[in-house]
Amino acid sequence: MTRRLLAVLAVVLGGSVTACADDVAPAARIGDRTITNDELLDEVDEWAGNDQTPRSQELAATGLPAGYAIDPVISILQTRIAFEIAGQAFDDLGLTLDDETVAEASTFFFGEDPAAAELARAGFSEEYADAYVEGLARGIAVQVELGEEAFGQLILEGGRDVEVNPRYGEWDPSRLSIIGPAGPTAAPGSDAFAEL
Repeated sequence: MTRRLLAVLAVVLGGSVTACADDVAPAARIGDRTITNDELLDEVDEWAGNDQTPRSQELAATGLPAGYAIDPVISILQTRIAFEIAGQAFDDLGLTLDDETVAEASTFFFGEDPAAAELARAGFSEEYADAYVEGLARGIAVQVELGEEAFGQLILEGGRDVEVNPRYGEWDPSRLSIIGPAGPTAAPGSDAFAEL
């Protein structure tokens, strides 16, 4: 089943800088919800520590011990923004998650092969893996509730109320993506969760 949210989450852009924990400004704001820089970098660390994903190699592409390549950091932030928009709609609609939707999200994220899925899941902390699958499942539930067209409109509308820290680039609400900061380009990244 094609899911519009999943396509939104698969956007990857270019750029090449490092993300450092010294920045105290939020990484992004989505309406009244703030994603702190620490929250983003905690999530980046989860991916960097999971060698079962291509993203772990992408994050280390710069070879800098204290920093990460910007491409996959941007992709992680974009995904988090999409999850926040869909999650707010999930709450506003008063929806609840069922086991089938959570299972669908888990299969999409970790893949259909049980052994490979178990390895990929084990590379993340249990808390992060559960939260990621739940965020994805909330988006799926909203799409099922609203239908493809209304869901797309909701995501576009939610994307109008997003601000991104310039360290990560500039938010483009028409594309629901972050345009990476100016600078030398790194090798193109790929969206790791689509490749698991």
